[in-house]
Amino acid sequence: MSQRFYDPTLDKYSTFCKLDAIQSGHLYKVLRKSVGDKVEFTNGKGDLFSATVSLAHPKKSEVELSYLLSEALTENQITIAMALPKSMDRFEWFIEKATEIGIARIIPLTSRFSERKNLNKERAERILDSAFKQSLRLHRPILDDLTPITTHFEKGGEWEQKFIGHCYPGDKTDLIEHCDSKKSKLMLIGPEGDFSEEEVNQALDLGYEEVSLGSSRLRTETAGLMALARMILKE
Repeated sequence: MSQRFYDPTLDKYSTFCKLDAIQSGHLYKVLRKSVGDKVEFTNGKGDLFSATVSLAHPKKSEVELSYLLSEALTENQITIAMALPKSMDRFEWFIEKATEIGIARIIPLTSRFSERKNLNKERAERILDSAFKQSLRLHRPILDDLTPITTHFEKGGEWEQKFIGHCYPGDKTDLIEHCDSKKSKLMLIGPEGDFSEEEVNQALDLGYEEVSLGSSRLRTETAGLMALARMILKE
């Protein structure tokens, strides 16, 4: 099994890398690597490197790099913009699983009925980093700052398809029937108390399509993962 490390400062011309204390500890104490052993590195931007340990140390390991390949970013990237669940553990679970499955971007939202209004971004980024390295993917997902939904609407965006899930009556068909495998997609997921009717109407006015994720009542984070899985199935 490949052991993957991550350093966003690398480019395809990099030949050397000093590991930080956390990754050095993992290399030395957990994986028990020594001088001459091989691991892999990525910069999270599509580049993959073979790395040979040149210094094995619990706090300041070093590796020599050899560029292997580059993977282009596809155009049909998937973004989930999701209101924070009441429990932060559930949002962190979503970050982990969505990263493993193949999300491109996560936009944490606050909306009218959100019960949680704060996000420990530093901790969330660490969880994302860990899941990214474990997944063996080459493009690291983007995690936005916590954003009020009104600000999200004002910013707009360049997604080719935009969807919203909500519990109000409406002419909704399953998300998977709307997805175009060649287009970039954004899905809006509300909090436990749903979006307000005003927020839903604003989204529809901005060109969002209202869709269904099935007949079951889903938790916020489950709905986010279900939507992601449905969209990936159409790729």
